[in-house]
Amino acid sequence: MSLLYQNGGQVIAADGSKALFDSSAGVKGISWMLEAIKKGYSPKNVDLDAQYLAFKNGKNSITFDGIWQINDLKSAGVPFGLQPLPTIGSNPAVWADSHEFFMTKQAAQDKNRANAVKTFIGWMSKQSGPWSGAGMIPARNSARQDPAFTNSTQSVFADYLDNLHFLPPVPGWTFVEPTTMDTAVSDIILGKASPSSGLTKAAQNATKMMQENLKKYQG
Repeated sequence: MSLLYQNGGQVIAADGSKALFDSSAGVKGISWMLEAIKKGYSPKNVDLDAQYLAFKNGKNSITFDGIWQINDLKSAGVPFGLQPLPTIGSNPAVWADSHEFFMTKQAAQDKNRANAVKTFIGWMSKQSGPWSGAGMIPARNSARQDPAFTNSTQSVFADYLDNLHFLPPVPGWTFVEPTTMDTAVSDIILGKASPSSGLTKAAQNATKMMQENLKKYQG
């Protein structure tokens, strides 16, 4: 997804109506990954997180990974540094995700419960500076001024935040992605499908499922 964004593409439509990852940007992104294997920079048929485990064990010099691995590397005593994802496409960009709070519809209908929820979420947000100790980047602007974050390993990403890309809040996408886009990426990397045909077929299936979700969640 990061390479898709770097090439100017989008994963899905903002209105949840269709999948967009089979665009030319998607083909460019997955083709670059495939090229790394064809040129011998990466072995074939590796398991999930194999590159990270190799890095952790001193067998690999670089790993493209998430900030959730920071504390694991620290506890393992591995010497490492952090940098934003290299700009491989046309623009600096990286896929991003987050932890989220929400209020139920039932709670929102009760004034006292709604106020209690807002108070709790507000308090947690204001205290999110120390949460960076878990390797995360606080969403609250003021929390990113907290020494707990500014002195953290991941503070190197503070100037890169404008390049983060979050998926649109589309209901049901988390159930669509694993069996469509993720499966296609795996098949392409393993040489079972070409970048273009693999992504196109997966996007068609994803769009069909997304259309069904629109009826399910909005109907």
